[in-house]
Amino acid sequence: MKHAIILSIALLALIGCAEIDTTTISDEELQRLSEQFIVCEEPYIRHGQGCCIDQDNNKICDSDENVGALTQENTEEDTEHLQEEKTPQSERNHAYAAKIESITTRQAGIMGANGNIIKITFYTDSKPSDQPCADCDYGLRVDGLNH
Repeated sequence: MKHAIILSIALLALIGCAEIDTTTISDEELQRLSEQFIVCEEPYIRHGQGCCIDQDNNKICDSDENVGALTQENTEEDTEHLQEEKTPQSERNHAYAAKIESITTRQAGIMGANGNIIKITFYTDSKPSDQPCADCDYGLRVDGLNH
């Protein structure tokens, strides 16, 4: 009996000192092992191979709830000081109409750029219509970049 106990202890010590290569473990095996050994207590929930906090108990990690959230503010613009953009006709594919609509949008939570103000100007070469326009040219300028 003593020999079996000593042999078991020696075997456990040998296994414990062996280097384990985790790259040979499949994703399914890793998921099964993490489900058995990782326990998340309230207010935490299982997420991937770990835990994350879920304080409002909606089964979504709180850190994931605000990612990509957009907020929009309506702002009054001072149009008296705006100047029409002077772009030579040769640089445009088509002539744009005189109507230029400007929209200021506040976006939060996109790539961590909270509170940035982005000014977007849309150009159209025809009057606004509820009918599709197959030959209309549309342009978009964001912070001076033409698309």
